[in-house]
Amino acid sequence: MAEVRAAFPPPAMPAVLGSGVRDRYLCYAILAGLLLGYGEIFRALIYNPLRPNGGVEPFSFLANYIRYAICLGTLIVAMLSGPGALSRPLRIMAPLLPFCLVAAATTLWSADIEVTIRYSILLFGFLYVSGFLIERLGTDRLVGGILHFLAFIVVVSTLVAIALPAMGRHDAGDLGELNHVGRWRGVFSHKNALGAYAALASVLLFTHSHLMGGPRLYVWLARGCALVCLAMSGSSTAIFGTVVLVGTYVLFHRRQVAHPIVLVLGFILALLAYNLLSSDMVAELLGRDATFSGRTLIWNAAIEVWSQSPWGGFGYSAGTPAVLGPFLTQSLFSSAVDAHNAYLDVMVDTGAVGLAALLFGIGIAFLRGYYAILRGTGATRSATVAMMMILASGLAMALGEVSPLRLVSNGGFLVFLASLALAYRDQGSGHPQPTTIREDTHKAALRPGLRGYRSRI
Repeated sequence: MAEVRAAFPPPAMPAVLGSGVRDRYLCYAILAGLLLGYGEIFRALIYNPLRPNGGVEPFSFLANYIRYAICLGTLIVAMLSGPGALSRPLRIMAPLLPFCLVAAATTLWSADIEVTIRYSILLFGFLYVSGFLIERLGTDRLVGGILHFLAFIVVVSTLVAIALPAMGRHDAGDLGELNHVGRWRGVFSHKNALGAYAALASVLLFTHSHLMGGPRLYVWLARGCALVCLAMSGSSTAIFGTVVLVGTYVLFHRRQVAHPIVLVLGFILALLAYNLLSSDMVAELLGRDATFSGRTLIWNAAIEVWSQSPWGGFGYSAGTPAVLGPFLTQSLFSSAVDAHNAYLDVMVDTGAVGLAALLFGIGIAFLRGYYAILRGTGATRSATVAMMMILASGLAMALGEVSPLRLVSNGGFLVFLASLALAYRDQGSGHPQPTTIREDTHKAALRPGLRGYRSRI
């Protein structure tokens, strides 16, 4: 029998992906589908929920099948890529796997079982596809793809807001948006969505444009559109996110500034500044409450709803539309339909256990990303700083919006993607990460003094 097996070996699994150009462009195509699918880009141009008599929305039904197709297609490609390719993304997504399991477990007591099952599958699929792309592209190419995605959004949003103001701007016909008439929303249904993307683009396109490439005119066009969209959206949360982006870049751009003592001192100064600015006198002067959000009543209502099921929530992606949204409408007579705080949103959906699992995975990502910044060089280190900026700004903007920690939303998927990329930087899994030509060139230039430089870190 052994002789027969030796004479007629089983056919080898075809490896459709390698390390060449075909692999790279296929991964870029998957990345584009992932970002467009989970980001709900152009949804408002097809169906705007803020418009009265808008009819039945066809987008969500079709978009879910597109997301399923992206995840299933990536799984098939991984199966055809040789031994071990199917399991490596699972190891990369390990830091966020506990949250994924908690989200799936909430199906047992969900207020809408169908919605929880659907979004739990989409969550697992997104994490798997992200792990696949991180392992194949490397962080620097991944950041380059994200930058092109952001540039595309702000450029198209600017064109829509200027050429088609009825679509690209808020007007008096929008439900509950009379205070936002004239604000730009671009290809989204609300100005805050455009503001979140514009905040990322207005900083990253200046600090990390060397990772995206492209003609200089295209880069400067995208930079200008990003700044215009940020200003014309009028989103205070986006402005806050922009400040956090700049501050994170200043802290981590140079190793000397990224020293732990400097970070601790910076954190203490930030707390002192917050305590000063949140005084009643300053808040009253600016016409805000002590939180500077104007959303204290909404947050109190969200906490009241969460206290009814504090440990497990009301079901992943089901708690807000099924429980919190109707409660806000009835109790506050407000147009608000969510908690306007991503941390409360996660707690309403998955309880304190879900929030703890999510923050645990994000904490691992932050620590590994920080150590990678201290030790990294070249394009890889620059990309790690960019991912740290995305993560920090998302966590900051989560204080005033729900999108930063929602997977299928306006930019929340980038927080999950950045968390996995940062966590992978220092895993030591035995599978070397892809090295780019830019990284090799930079290392070659630094090699004569590299050892002495690292010894001083």
